[in-house]
Amino acid sequence: MELHETWQEAGAREVFEETQIMIPPRDLNVLHVPGHSPLFSTPNGQLLVFLQAPTVSKNVLKTFIPHAEVQALRIASVPEALAFPSHSHALSSYLRNRTSVS
Repeated sequence: MELHETWQEAGAREVFEETQIMIPPRDLNVLHVPGHSPLFSTPNGQLLVFLQAPTVSKNVLKTFIPHAEVQALRIASVPEALAFPSHSHALSSYLRNRTSVS
């Protein structure tokens, strides 16, 4: 997060930088802010915040071009190992909670 940004603006910027998908900052919601632990903070002590954006169409995902930081975009429906353990944990938690609400 840059000093001049709201958390919504930072989230929208990060999504765009990683995926080239534009999400209006006002459309982002906090999904999970985990407590301080090695799993959810970076080596330099930054806290990770997981946000939820509205669903985008599969056609938007098809326009993605892989690059150095992101190799692919997929729609996850079951827990899986992602690039970082914290992301894998957040995905599993999201899917578990989403399933239990349905």
